[in-house]
Amino acid sequence: MPFELESVLRVLREEVAPRAEAIDQDPAALEEALALLGRHEALALRRPHEFGGPALEGPDYARFQEATARASGALAFLQTQHQSAGAMLAACENQALRRAYLPRMGSGARRLGIGFGHLRRPGAPVVTVSEAPGGYRFRGELPWVTGAGFFPEFVGAGLLPDGRAVFAVLPLVEAEGVTLGPPAELAVMQVTRTVTVGLSDAFAPMARVVAVREPGWIHAVDRLSVRSRAHQALGCAQAGLDALERVASRSPGAPAALEALRGELASCRAAVFGGPPSGTSDLEVRAWAIELAARVGLAAVACASGSGVLRDRAPQRVYREALAYTVLGQSAEVRDATLARLAARG
Repeated sequence: MPFELESVLRVLREEVAPRAEAIDQDPAALEEALALLGRHEALALRRPHEFGGPALEGPDYARFQEATARASGALAFLQTQHQSAGAMLAACENQALRRAYLPRMGSGARRLGIGFGHLRRPGAPVVTVSEAPGGYRFRGELPWVTGAGFFPEFVGAGLLPDGRAVFAVLPLVEAEGVTLGPPAELAVMQVTRTVTVGLSDAFAPMARVVAVREPGWIHAVDRLSVRSRAHQALGCAQAGLDALERVASRSPGAPAALEALRGELASCRAAVFGGPPSGTSDLEVRAWAIELAARVGLAAVACASGSGVLRDRAPQRVYREALAYTVLGQSAEVRDATLARLAARG
């Protein structure tokens, strides 16, 4: 069916959110939720109209990401990998690659993850690239690629000797020059199957090269997207309020806490969507959203009492998801802004 934002938001509320605990722990349930988004053509929202996409950007795309995180952190994390890959293909100059993938990415008939967060790391590159006849060879180990078993391929990256980054579509299965480690033992969203990927002279022909970017590309992108990456933290905070509301009858202090936290979330959301108030930076707004999500999740755990530490209960799930949004897409500047906000509350 064609993509329609309000219909997808309703599906997230009515069909995904009630199954959030199952999705958090059961790969089959997560697969069903991902396929559900695919049936609504919601898996490549930034692809251009010429390839069947809604070319969703700005506030509408932000609302989708916020609502997905509110419904299920595991689904939000997994589908974001695919959305990011779709956005990269939408912007690339490899027309054959665009034609081969983009028309089928909205439904999930073609699925792609990503693996280039390591480009943020200082020091020697963990993946290097060398030119080879007809393409590039990748060597090293990608420490964090999410979606093994969900995505057969991913957009990976490594650095050339001159510091430029080469992005190419690589297998996310055992293949020549490609090995997968076991799923990482994550405290949260483990169901998304995050693995290390070893690359031993893995060859990517030019037909599968997405882009070659200038040195420091990822840091420039991070600076431009500081606030936009707060939308999922806002969704997580709303999920925490939902969880707190469900257990509010246990504490006479819950109504006051709900009112205060709802008001703060509304203010934070206005700053994320509309821009920071005077004297406040985008980094400070991002840190606020991160810290608020963790605080709301903790409030839900506190109100739930003993059941708040049970893994299959919403307060515990949302609190752990807040920890994930603390570090996902984290640049050094975001890390330092988060620490500064946490220290200032002491």
